Amino acid sequence: MRIAVVLVLMVLSGCATKQQRCVQEQARDLLVINQLIASTQANLDRGYAIETERVPVRRYGFCSERLSDGRIIRLPCSDIDYYTRRKAVAIDLEAEQSKLNQLLDRQPIALERARAGQAACIAQYPES
Repeated sequence: MRIAVVLVLMVLSGCATKQQRCVQEQARDLLVINQLIASTQANLDRGYAIETERVPVRRYGFCSERLSDGRIIRLPCSDIDYYTRRKAVAIDLEAEQSKLNQLLDRQPIALERARAGQAACIAQYPES
């Protein structure tokens, strides 16, 4: 879901006005803090974290190759593909709760900065 939102914002930022791009930029820190709060709260709710890692896998098959005389031959070949693996990771619940508390303390500060920055963007780039 988050990836979809980011992709939509990226697509729209190409069509966005200077004011809209400025407003989006000013909200970036608040967005990151909100995502970290959601992730940390989910870790606490589960009692563990989930990490993702890219794992390489060698795939074997056949490749076609054209010879100088025009014939096509098939040879064995291999390629490396990747898949994403999710795994549960133990966490220190007290440290995770402390992190959540710190993020929640920073959230109102980030909100005020975002609002002030967005107001400055609107003043600097009035839309016609």
